[in-house]
Amino acid sequence: MTRNLLIMHLDEERKRRRPPNTGSKLLERQENEMLFSIIGSDNVSLSAAVVELLFVEDKQWKLTFRGVVSLVKDYQNRAYFLRLYDILNGRKLWDFRLLVFYFCHFVFF
Repeated sequence: MTRNLLIMHLDEERKRRRPPNTGSKLLERQENEMLFSIIGSDNVSLSAAVVELLFVEDKQWKLTFRGVVSLVKDYQNRAYFLRLYDILNGRKLWDFRLLVFYFCHFVFF
């Protein structure tokens, strides 16, 4: 087996060992399948939930997005993300890369 074929074989083995996508229990099967298709083949949804995302504006919470948030393992970037998806329009609305050491040095209010 040549080196390139061996690398391709190992990549296929690694992909077979990936965990299955996990959706939200609040979504129908079709809706979860829509989520998985938006996430893509090189990512895995480890958990998902229906959410509203709020941000602070003028010392008040402001509704910014509604959708499905998923804890995603991104194999291409070798990282974990919280990603918010609009499954009705088939697009990613927001993402946040999870860091091992994250410190917040400011107060929201």
